[in-house]
Amino acid sequence: MLTAAQHPYSRFLGCDVSKNTVTIFDSASGCCQDIANHPADLAAFLAGYGAETLAICEPTGGHEAVLLAGLSAAGIDTHRADTLKVKAFIRSFGTRGKTDALDVSTPETKCIGTPE
Repeated sequence: MLTAAQHPYSRFLGCDVSKNTVTIFDSASGCCQDIANHPADLAAFLAGYGAETLAICEPTGGHEAVLLAGLSAAGIDTHRADTLKVKAFIRSFGTRGKTDALDVSTPETKCIGTPE
């Protein structure tokens, strides 16, 4: 298990994918943004990120394929988080709600220190 000091990433993108949009939380800016789940829109958004970035997303019935292709083309490492583990992790903080912004707001903690 990597500690925060050992991992090579300084920025994390938490991604919640739906058929038409991808909600992305950027740990560096603290902002959440909706991007069209379309190759050109995702490529334009991801152009500003690089090897210091790790993206985390949940499998969403195949709708994540466009995002994963865009992340790969941009040279951004990606972790597909287990949906049930993510939901359990969020609930462990006493949060019972379910929103896209909540799902993506703590991407570092979804994968750093979580062995797969």
